[in-house]
Amino acid sequence: MKFSTHIFRKVLKKVRNPFKRLKIFIKHQLGWLGIPTIIAYEGYGNSSEVNMTGMVLEDKGLDKPKAGQSKWKNFLAALKRFSGDDIPGIQVKVSFKGKSQVTETDEFGLFSVKFRDLNLKAGEKHFYQAELMDEVEEGQPKVVASAEVFVPSPEASYGVVSDIDDTILVSYASRSLKKLWIVLFKNALTRRSFEGFSDLYQSLHAKGKEKNPVFYLSNSEWNLFDLLRDFREHNHFPRGPFLLRPMKRGGFKLFFTGKAKEQHKLEKIAFLFTIHPDMKFVLVGDSGQHDPLVYTEMARKRPERIKAIFIRRISPGMNRNKLNRLRQEMADLGIDMYLFDNTEEAREHARETGLL
Repeated sequence: MKFSTHIFRKVLKKVRNPFKRLKIFIKHQLGWLGIPTIIAYEGYGNSSEVNMTGMVLEDKGLDKPKAGQSKWKNFLAALKRFSGDDIPGIQVKVSFKGKSQVTETDEFGLFSVKFRDLNLKAGEKHFYQAELMDEVEEGQPKVVASAEVFVPSPEASYGVVSDIDDTILVSYASRSLKKLWIVLFKNALTRRSFEGFSDLYQSLHAKGKEKNPVFYLSNSEWNLFDLLRDFREHNHFPRGPFLLRPMKRGGFKLFFTGKAKEQHKLEKIAFLFTIHPDMKFVLVGDSGQHDPLVYTEMARKRPERIKAIFIRRISPGMNRNKLNRLRQEMADLGIDMYLFDNTEEAREHARETGLL
C-alpha cells in the first residue's frame, strides 16, 4: 500500500529520526506500508476531567494468543509487536460524551487529549471513540477504535499504584537474557503471575464502600499494551488503566524495551495525585529496579498522600541494608514501607494494617 502524496509528506515531515525516515521512505516506495489502524488505550480521570491516549500505526495483524500456542508463533507475534511503524502527523477525532476534539499524532504515532468541564458519574462505565480523519489511502474504510475510561469514586478508600514487571508479572527484568527469552517466546497466556497476587489485588480493589482504583504503572512501552491487557484479563487482575511510555528508540529497540525510567514513574504518580487530590495511595513494586527509590522520593515530597508502600524482594535487586535504611526513613515520615518475599506475607501485613 502507498500513502497518498499529501499524507506521505506529512508523515515524513514529522519524523526526526533519520533511520526511521529512510525506513518509511523505502517501505512507501515498495508499497509495503501496512493499512493504518488505531489502538485506543484505556483512559482515566475524575468526574470533571479525563485523559485519553492512543496510537495510529500499521495494522500488525496481531491475533489473540491461544493456549498451547507454539514458541514460533509467539516469536512471530513479538516481531510484529515491535516491527510495525507508528504513523505520525495523522489527524484523529476523539469523541466523548457528546464532545469531540481533533488532534494530530506526534513523532511516535501517539495522540493524547483531555476533556474538561465534565459531569461524570464515578464508578459507572464510560467509553470514548477515536476515528481516523485523514484518508491515508484512496477509498480506505472508516478506521475507528474505542476504549473504556476509568473514573473512580472520590469515596474510594484509597488508590493502588502497581508496577508490573516482577511485581505482578514474572519478568526477570534484571536478567537481560532471561527477560529477552520470555519476551520473544511466551505470550499473555503463558507468562506467569506471582501466585495469589491477583486475589490480593481483588481484595484491595474491593475494600470499602466503593471500588478502589488500580493503576498499572510501568516502564514498559505502549507496544506491549495488548500483551499486558491480555495478561491482566487472563489472570483476573482488577481492570484499571495502564500508564506506559512511548517507544522512542530506533534500531535495536526490541532488546532495550523496559529500561527503567524513574522520571516517567515520578511524573505519572504526581499526575495521579493532582487529578485525585483527596485520595491516598498504596504503592506496590519490587526491589529489582528503581521502585523503592521512586516511591520513597514521592514520599519525601508528599508524605500525606501515601498510605503504604509494599516492595517485593527479588534477586538480584537492591541490597537489604539499603532497603532497610529506606524503610526506616519512611517510618520517620509516618509511612509504612513493608518488604515481603511472598504473597501471603503481603496479604497478612495488609490485613494487619487495615488495607483488607
